[in-house]
Amino acid sequence: MKLWIKLTGALLGIALVPTLVLAYLLSGAHAAELARAAREYRVAAAESAQQQVKSFFRDVSRELAEIGAIIADGSQSEAQRVAAVRRKLASASGLDAVQIFSPEGALVLGLSANKDGGAQPTSQPSLTVEQRRRSAAAPGTLQVVEHPSIADPHLKIHVAVPRSGGGGIYGHLRARVSLARLTAEIQDLAARRFGRGADNIFVVDQRKRLLIHRDPSRLGTVAHHGLLDKDDAGRFSRNVSYGADVGKGAQRRLAVVMPVPSVRWGIVVHQAYDRVYASVTATWHRAAITGGGIALLAVLVGLWLGRRMANPVSQLSLAAGRIAGGDLEARVEPKSRDEVGTLGRSFNAMAQSLVESRERLVAEARVRGDLSRYLAEPLVEAIIDDRDAIALGGRRAKVTVL
Repeated sequence: MKLWIKLTGALLGIALVPTLVLAYLLSGAHAAELARAAREYRVAAAESAQQQVKSFFRDVSRELAEIGAIIADGSQSEAQRVAAVRRKLASASGLDAVQIFSPEGALVLGLSANKDGGAQPTSQPSLTVEQRRRSAAAPGTLQVVEHPSIADPHLKIHVAVPRSGGGGIYGHLRARVSLARLTAEIQDLAARRFGRGADNIFVVDQRKRLLIHRDPSRLGTVAHHGLLDKDDAGRFSRNVSYGADVGKGAQRRLAVVMPVPSVRWGIVVHQAYDRVYASVTATWHRAAITGGGIALLAVLVGLWLGRRMANPVSQLSLAAGRIAGGDLEARVEPKSRDEVGTLGRSFNAMAQSLVESRERLVAEARVRGDLSRYLAEPLVEAIIDDRDAIALGGRRAKVTVL
């Protein structure tokens, strides 16, 4: 592998690894913080919805208690009490109709609020023994006996009316309660918390039937939500909220259930997983873009630096190859004063030394060839090696060699 490729790879590693590690750490910390904040947000929304439900039933309970007090008031005639109940029913915020039963369960009077604000008689069957027993077991306490359906989006509530002086039951009330006000409040809460048109908050009874939902056509149907299966044994009987991550893929939800034990209802607040962790995804996207920019910069710097560092080494390698092939005139041109430049100058000195050695060997070979024809070999070697200084003495003479 070429040197510049190695350098580029090394720079990429140095640039990208810290970026990815930092993005991982930041996104992990951000995800944990988001999960905590989103959970608290859902719980807060569920608590707000729970308070709205409790406030709604307090108002209904108060209105029914006032109607019951009117009915049990022996100081007024029956006509006066009926007129007072009519006025109270006409001004009630949640009561659509009310039926008055004797302690034995026989229907005494039925009134319903019409659109003009008045009240009209209505007829309902008598109370069963079980209904009277449950109602009389806790006088003044609301008993939800029927829940909304698509055909009739109202609650049916029973309550026993105690005698004004205490000591027994004066009668029973069965009220038909509209959920329009509570539904509007829940939907307004969902819109304020999660945006217009959101169905992030809905209410179910203990049988998981939808009581309040943005889609009216689903009222009375069973809500298929995995989180609702976690409290089958005593569903919504304990004032303990619980949450979980349910669903898979595009249907993945982060949800919390807030019970309303007094009526055994459950308030479900859920959010799409992708929306909760959208900022984490954005963090990874930003990290990917940043990492891509850093990678491109690392490649460009690596190419420039790699070429700058690799070119002298490549020239040195080529020159060494030429010398190995016999071209002792090969040289490099050192342009830097760093280690690579020092290596190039040392290479040139070595090449020059090789040239000088070759020239010396050639000269020696030529001298040896010339002298060996006339002198003994040991003397020729001594002359070439200059092992002993040869001092010429005697006299000059011309010698003719035939």
